[in-house]
Parts: sequence; structure tokens; C-alpha cells
Amino acid sequence: MTINCVVIDDEYPARILMKEYIGQLAHLKLLGTFANPIKALDFLHDQAVHLIFLDIQMPELTGLEFINALKTRPMIILTTAYADYALEGYKLDVVDYLLKPIQFDRFYQSVAKARGLLALKSKAAINEKSAQYDASDHIVVKADRKIYRVLLEDIYFIQGLREYVTFYTVQGKIISLDSLKRLEKTLPDSRFMRVHKSYIINKLKVESLQGNTLIINNSNIPFSKNLKDRILKEVFG
Repeated sequence: MTINCVVIDDEYPARILMKEYIGQLAHLKLLGTFANPIKALDFLHDQAVHLIFLDIQMPELTGLEFINALKTRPMIILTTAYADYALEGYKLDVVDYLLKPIQFDRFYQSVAKARGLLALKSKAAINEKSAQYDASDHIVVKADRKIYRVLLEDIYFIQGLREYVTFYTVQGKIISLDSLKRLEKTLPDSRFMRVHKSYIINKLKVESLQGNTLIINNSNIPFSKNLKDRILKEVFG
């Protein structure tokens, strides 16, 4: 994963050194360097930054004041010539504290720590998103000696043929031994509707109505004439 970063330091040689170090690591992308922390704050409003290399002693705004001014806080690695600020910096939950003059091996260790934390956050976000799908968000489909977890939002429509049904989904077709009658009772009617003896549709996926057919993902789905008013109300109303 590419880590977008910025450098904020009022000392020109320090900015040049950090730029050189960042350029040696392929997974770091430098979006900008700033001598003035106030200008950096403006930049952060419009850019997705993962990591900030931040000096503490600056005239316009100290690094610690800068951290407190952030509305959304990226990961921060403090850089300073003064070891006295280390404890206060860690109270603000920074990733690391680099003491000037900064050596590349120490810089690399800090970046590796930040990279690990970012990976953990990304994994946690994926797990949280996955956990949001409860029993009402999916249907279990048995097909091809496999068990599929099909999200309701991914289903375009379902076609029945004798003792089999075919699920047309975002990922493709799944053919299962099942019946439209059972599915009609199982699927939430807030989202799904049986419009024909051979079809159940996802009402949210309907693109248009033409004559006695519904257009869903470039497929023509016939519907019973006596259902037209209900379809107009529930799908297009």
C-alpha cells in the first residue's frame, strides 16, 4: 500500500533530508513539504494524507499545537532536536519520535512502524465492513457442491425453471436446486417481488419498463399484466 506523506519543518536542510529519505522508499509518496505549518493545515483539508513528518519547534505554530489543531489526525512522526518533548509527544499518540540529526536506519524503523499500523487499520476496516452484513443482508445458496453467501444487493433477478433457479448477480450466474415459491417467502418483499411465474426481481435494480417487460442489467424480464399497477407503485413510485 502506498503511504501518502508530507513533511512540515521550518528548517530547509531538514526538509531536504527528509525528502531524500522518503525518495528511497517505494511505498512512500511525498505530497508536499512545508516550512509554514499553517499552510500545511490548509493543504490537509483537501488531501488524503496518511503520515506527517512533523517538526516540533516552529515559529508560527509548534508541532504540538499543530496536532491539536487537526480535525482529522493522520499518523504522525515527530522530528526534533530536543529530546525534552518526547513524553509530551507520546501523550498525543504519535507513531514515533525522531531525534535530529536523523539517521536513515532510524527513519526506516519509524516508517516500518507506521506502515504496520496502517495495515492493521485497513484490516480492521475490512472486518468491520464485513461484520455489517447480518442474516438480513444475504442469502445462502447451495450450488456446484459449494455454499455461496450471496448479498441481496448483488442480486439482479432470479429465474425459475422447474426444480432449479438461476440467480443473476453482479458476480455472475449461480444455478441452484430450489424453487421460486420458497424464495418468494424467504426474500424480503421490501426489496424483491415476484413479477412472473418464472421471475423474481430485485426492485432496486430495475432500469426501465417497456411494454410488458422490465429492463434489468440489459435483460428483458416479462411481468404479468395484472401486476403493472403494483410494479409502477413499488418500483417507480
